[in-house]
Amino acid sequence: MSQNLTDTEISLVRRLQKEYDETAVQLGQVCAQLALLEDSKAKLSKQLVDLHEEERSTAQQLKEKYGEGAIDIKTGVFTPAQ
Repeated sequence: MSQNLTDTEISLVRRLQKEYDETAVQLGQVCAQLALLEDSKAKLSKQLVDLHEEERSTAQQLKEKYGEGAIDIKTGVFTPAQ
């Protein structure tokens, strides 16, 4: 035999279903943002590795041209090591 729920019980069930649906949507949005952040992280990590390699290569070229020493970045002056 069927029975009717009370208004309070119906309200509770509806509220729970609504909050569940909203939370599931929010979780999906967070997962999408996380995927985009992970993609950005991977791209930036590769860029950092590429810049490090370019820096190393440039330092080697300058060492071959000028020898051991230090460069003042502000003035562009090379001072040989003693």
